[in-house]
Amino acid sequence: VTPCYVGYLSIIQRNSERMLRRAQQLGCQLRPHMKTHKTIQGGILATGGTKRCITVSTLAEAEFYADAGFEDICYAVPITSEKLPRAAQLAKRCTFHVCIDHPAALEALCQFSDKVWSVFLMVDCGYGRDGVDPADPQSFAMAKGLAESPQTQ
Repeated sequence: VTPCYVGYLSIIQRNSERMLRRAQQLGCQLRPHMKTHKTIQGGILATGGTKRCITVSTLAEAEFYADAGFEDICYAVPITSEKLPRAAQLAKRCTFHVCIDHPAALEALCQFSDKVWSVFLMVDCGYGRDGVDPADPQSFAMAKGLAESPQTQ
């Protein structure tokens, strides 16, 4: 038996519209994650048809959505140096954001090429998985390094 994703389209549409409205009311940009449904149709619904501002967990997912015309993609896993060539190729095709949570990642980004990277600094919100500790002085140093580097924005 092959597993498949089954959902009620009317409920998915309603929930997507509700999330988009709530984010707009709060004045923030919704960046829905694609990792559960991994479908173009789900991405279109979650973005209100804009195909912008999505989040993915793998570079393969990012490539899949870029191939379908999605234009603003955040790779929400701390980038590692071996993934930079592939990430750089994605950044040529769309607005592509990477995340970091370690000084070595910032150094690798700056040494990779003269490319200017769009970078999000991941903050650990208490789960202890990824992200910098907001109380750690090294976290402030990383944020300062991001702000001062000509290769990051």
